[in-house]
Amino acid sequence: MVNRLIGIDVMQGIAMVLVVLGHHRFDFMPEWYMRMFYWIYTFHMPLFIFISGFLVRYSYKGVHGLNEYKQYVGKRVRKFVPPYLIVGTICTLMAWNFKDIGALLTSWANLIISPKESEVTFLWYIYLLFFFYCLAPLIFNAKRWVRGVLIVAALVMSLHYIPIPYLCIDWFTRYFIFFLLGTIVAEHYTQVERVDARWSLVALVAFVIMSIVHFRGDYNATLEYAMQWVGIPSFAGVAWLLMHWVAARKAMVYVSVNCFGVYLLHMFFVQAGAMVVARLPWAIPSWGYIIYLLVSATVSIGATAWIWSVVQRKR
Repeated sequence: MVNRLIGIDVMQGIAMVLVVLGHHRFDFMPEWYMRMFYWIYTFHMPLFIFISGFLVRYSYKGVHGLNEYKQYVGKRVRKFVPPYLIVGTICTLMAWNFKDIGALLTSWANLIISPKESEVTFLWYIYLLFFFYCLAPLIFNAKRWVRGVLIVAALVMSLHYIPIPYLCIDWFTRYFIFFLLGTIVAEHYTQVERVDARWSLVALVAFVIMSIVHFRGDYNATLEYAMQWVGIPSFAGVAWLLMHWVAARKAMVYVSVNCFGVYLLHMFFVQAGAMVVARLPWAIPSWGYIIYLLVSATVSIGATAWIWSVVQRKR
């Protein structure tokens, strides 16, 4: 059982690294980073949400009746809400000018109503994941035809998502299909395992070609949408390759195990590093930002993964 999920752990570790790399969009970053930023954002959240859907379904033990559903939701409230509010409140207070109390209250209200318009926009994924968890038993217990309708509706919404930021409706409609896809793969994981992993390398080759086109600037909405779908099997191929590199495999599994904590806390380290770089008295050459990005991402991920692992052990 554990061995079967190492590949998923490696994929989730890779996705988390991409998230952290994508959160270095600062004014001082050079043009090459912005190209990489837009490339990452074409596919990394669908990949992350697909993995989340897989893990939600794979670990699902069954929920029957209203009382069990209340207990299920209660556990998710205790897991997601306190850390979300604590980190969100700390970040909101750090961004406050200690003068305009109205701005503080508005920012904190956005934390509850519209995370994308708050001071902690990166936490929208935690917000959305909580809703996905709450919906999961309803989806899994639904009749087959209802689930079929949901899949079709989610596919249509991914093409024409609803641009309403409140309650993350926009991101929900945009990414719900990838959560459902992850649950479907988990339900048929035995059959999926029988497929030769080397087939994922075909998707990886296609993804590399798409990425080259994207980096050249010859991209459009169709290309970006295709990259969302091709990115999932292609990074299964990347994970398969990394499985043969012991050090990389162990590192990605460690990141995956502590993924929730890394996502919650990494921006404290990313922002601290950015403040140091922004105040340097000398100019940094373009290649110097490669070193900065690698050091910042490594420290941010490594430190937060270690902190979260210590917290979990003490709990």
